[in-house]
Amino acid sequence: MIDYFNRLSIPYLIAIGIVLNLIVGMFDYFTGSQIGLSLFYLLPICFVTWFVNKKSGYIMSSIAIVTIPFVLHLKGIPIKAIAGVWNLSLVFGFFVIVTQIERFF
Repeated sequence: MIDYFNRLSIPYLIAIGIVLNLIVGMFDYFTGSQIGLSLFYLLPICFVTWFVNKKSGYIMSSIAIVTIPFVLHLKGIPIKAIAGVWNLSLVFGFFVIVTQIERFF
């Protein structure tokens, strides 16, 4: 499977990452507000970082951190307070730290 992904073009790999991000966002929306799925946004981030490069991982981290408040807004829980922005900043920092590890094995 890894060899298959290594043979794919960079735009195709990034498209797969975006689709994975959308899938996680859909699961995040349908699970409700009681279960946070922020950790699962690491799946597309790690995928893109692994198969493309760190720069693309940072871009995917940015896409994920925009998806989270969008999903919260669709759930009817918009981020209004400074605490919400602070929590998003912490999650984004976690995404960036994970992106620093280009190869996990």
